[in-house]
Amino acid sequence: TGPAPGRVIALIQMLEGVTRVILEILRSEPPVGRVFGYEWSLSMFLGVIISLAGVVMWLLCRRAVQTEPEPPTSRRAFEGGFAATASSQ
Repeated sequence: TGPAPGRVIALIQMLEGVTRVILEILRSEPPVGRVFGYEWSLSMFLGVIISLAGVVMWLLCRRAVQTEPEPPTSRRAFEGGFAATASSQ
């Protein structure tokens, strides 16, 4: 079984946001605001927003518990179900 639907995209969002912030630290871009005494560019703010959206999406896309189907209670119920399916094709 693979990851729950949406989890891969959520992980990509989280990594993209963190990568964006790191790249903008290395790159020289005009600051638009201050956070904890450091000047942040618009791309850094967007990177944080994208990462936070990825975290929210990750939490919302929790893996659903998959239950095994119950086995048929009698042979007659199984054969009747199979015969009905086979004859309708």
